[in-house]
Amino acid sequence: MFKGKRIIAIIPARGGSKGLKDKNILSLDGKPLIAHTILKAKSSEYLDKIFVSTDNEKIAEIGRQWGIDIPLLRPAEFALDNSPSSDAILHALDFLNQTVIFLTISLFLNQLHL
Repeated sequence: MFKGKRIIAIIPARGGSKGLKDKNILSLDGKPLIAHTILKAKSSEYLDKIFVSTDNEKIAEIGRQWGIDIPLLRPAEFALDNSPSSDAILHALDFLNQTVIFLTISLFLNQLHL
């Protein structure tokens, strides 16, 4: 938390890298590349949650091995060669931000409506 705000890190890690095949899972200094990013994020005192957005089960499994809960895989349409990272980030935010709006005029709202 920083200045009273909840901070979530989103790490986009697509499985279909073309320039350097499987770059996110290649070993660097004995750890997969994605693990280095996860460890840096985990070392921050300001982050409340770390979310890895991936379309690849191998990357998801590595994330889990390094202590990250990965509740879903990114849909294929957000993991294409020409898909911007912003699509993956917006997808993750949409999943993470399950907002319910309570209006002051919703007097008859009950638990069954939620």
